[in-house]
Amino acid sequence: MDDGVEARHERRVLTALCYDLVGSTELLGLLGIEDFEELILAFQTAAKGAIVSCSGTVMVEAGDGGLAVFPVDLGAKDAASLTISAGLAIVRACKLLAAEKRRSDLHVRVGVATSMTLILKGDTAAAQDTITGPAFALATRLQAIARPDTVFVCNETRNLTRRSHVFSFCGSHVIKGFAQPEQVWQALSHKRG
Repeated sequence: MDDGVEARHERRVLTALCYDLVGSTELLGLLGIEDFEELILAFQTAAKGAIVSCSGTVMVEAGDGGLAVFPVDLGAKDAASLTISAGLAIVRACKLLAAEKRRSDLHVRVGVATSMTLILKGDTAAAQDTITGPAFALATRLQAIARPDTVFVCNETRNLTRRSHVFSFCGSHVIKGFAQPEQVWQALSHKRG
């Protein structure tokens, strides 16, 4: 690898967030495609607003969910804290949307995970950096096991943010694709200073 390419690689701790509506296929069957599309658009707008308000960036938006990252230059603790705050804001935004649309069946699950990543800085033609690391996969797996309207975080994220947020332990879980069981925590709220 030449020096120019090597200088563009950077190892950093990164926190990722995955969010997804619960039971969206059933909602589609109940609402019809036009009303469903309107609801998904309103949800995605609310979710993106929550992420951006906490300095995050939506990397992938897919139907009724997405993946987001938070600035690594803030430092691991601050980025992880902002990620959890964004997750809790997504849950609140979904509850507000459910009330506004009179949909008691509208719920979201959020997963948050932190890991070491390798970031390949994009050149001027690239839209964004390329990020490689387990945080995305773990956040996605945590989202899948989260209860409706909750934010599940991995042990690493909880360790970084235990002074800024309140958690409830949800046990050790075998996570598909990961060798060791993961201690899983539900983020409850931001601590009042």
